[in-house]
Amino acid sequence: MKEKKDTYNEERNYRNYEAFRESALNNMFYSMQRIDLIIVSLSSGSIIIILNFLKEVQTLPICTKVLAFISLILFVLSIIINVLSQFTAHKFHSKEADWALQEMNDMNNIVSDENNANDSKIWNTFTIIANIFSVTFLALGFILSLILLGIVIF
Repeated sequence: MKEKKDTYNEERNYRNYEAFRESALNNMFYSMQRIDLIIVSLSSGSIIIILNFLKEVQTLPICTKVLAFISLILFVLSIIINVLSQFTAHKFHSKEADWALQEMNDMNNIVSDENNANDSKIWNTFTIIANIFSVTFLALGFILSLILLGIVIF
């Protein structure tokens, strides 16, 4: 009777890993479509607005032009880091799916010499750091743009 219960638990665990793996693969594709699209859109739009603003207003003091330039750099960095974040998120979810497959293979006594647990943690850390920098640069760009707008209006 105990042997039957163990088989049931192993089958249930296998199905759990299988579901986890499928979820990880879905997350891998979803990570390409998440808030990063919004960050890129806002940064791109802000770059266009600032460039058009600078083109229209030729007689700005140098400090205002420097402020606008720094804002532009922050928006560009936000986009670049966001692309990097997409790459690291893809790698993380790929490693996560590989880990679940490895667990399933272990349950079926299939020998594999891969160890993806540490790799996925590293990629996840890179993704989190890149997302933090991307959002921070976007926020700083907006703040500097608002300061620029305040200087020009007042």
